[in-house]
Amino acid sequence: MGLPRPFLRSIGGVTVAIRTDLNEAESASLRARMSGADLLALDDRPTARRAGFLTGRDLIREVVDAAAGVSGNHLDDGPCGSPRIDAVCRDCGGPHGPVRVEGYRVSVSHSGGVTAVAVVSDEDARVTGIEGIGLDLESATAGLEKADAIRALLAVPDLSDEQTLRRWTEVEAVVKADGRGLRVSPDAVRVADAEGGRIARIANRPGVVFEVLTVDVGPGFAAALAVARRKS
Repeated sequence: MGLPRPFLRSIGGVTVAIRTDLNEAESASLRARMSGADLLALDDRPTARRAGFLTGRDLIREVVDAAAGVSGNHLDDGPCGSPRIDAVCRDCGGPHGPVRVEGYRVSVSHSGGVTAVAVVSDEDARVTGIEGIGLDLESATAGLEKADAIRALLAVPDLSDEQTLRRWTEVEAVVKADGRGLRVSPDAVRVADAEGGRIARIANRPGVVFEVLTVDVGPGFAAALAVARRKS
């Protein structure tokens, strides 16, 4: 997959940016201009995941800057201190919690050397009734290795390996959009076809419906975006 610059698109009113992870030289350049909080979060990650972490930070800032009308290339000369990205864990205070950016809803996913981010401003979310967003990306190589375990977990024994991988991205996107993440059991998520697309519900959150949208990343990947809206 060759995406040297972010591949941007709007899906369901949410901006999605996708690119291959930064190479060693790009990673070093970006790290040299990072804030102390970002460096703490970077060092908290295993070495194998740091290129994806850096790519996610760069993508978020690029999308937010574009939304705010700020020009600049973060890999070359853009300021890396703005916007401030917070990833403090609400349970332990460590730098590995859900990504938060003041004024925006954000979701990030990494797999197979590719990073994807979804971003919507709080103002746009308010106007369009979005309560949360969640994005999940899985490479076929990594996902299909655990297809049997996923089928058992989701109680979907009749799905093919490819269908199982896609269902898993849908479920993961939904629990991210819900905001509770791993606190929600995956088997509590129900995804079904509906008029105009796919929707999901969580058993213990009856007042919210999740629009489930396929994100085309290209061959070898499955990805889904979930958009939470209050049920009218």
